Amino acid sequence: MTGMPKRVSAQQVAVAWVKSLPDFMGIPVATTLAPQASWGTGVQDFVVAGFSLGGIPGAYTLTRVPVVQMDCFAKAPNSNRPAWNRASMLTEALRDACYSGYAAGVLSFAGGFPSVTLHSVVPMSEPRRILSDVAAIAHYSIDLAFTYSPVAVLV
Repeated sequence: MTGMPKRVSAQQVAVAWVKSLPDFMGIPVATTLAPQASWGTGVQDFVVAGFSLGGIPGAYTLTRVPVVQMDCFAKAPNSNRPAWNRASMLTEALRDACYSGYAAGVLSFAGGFPSVTLHSVVPMSEPRRILSDVAAIAHYSIDLAFTYSPVAVLV
């Protein structure tokens, strides 16, 4: 008996896309915010692909169109004040990438997950400043719609 084939989630697609962007090289990207103590020396920024807010899947094709909340966090080194400008710039960089050549292509995943063809990434909201800063960490959020389909059909 064989196991069920692996399928990527909307969060995995969002994380892989952000990691493919040149502006985000060296910035940690994950599906949950790591504790600040584990960010590492010199790390000031962190991007989280949050939960899917919905979306409309293809009715007749294997196209997925989830809307994913993207959260950008930043802290200022040696300061107790949130780095609002840094978090805002991260969010604006995500929005700008939606209009670049990086908003489409093939995304690959580790762990035996199948590749997907990313057709587009579209902003569904304006960047929002989230005022519940914990431990002087600035937080901005934006909602992005990812349109993608599996490279190989898993039926």
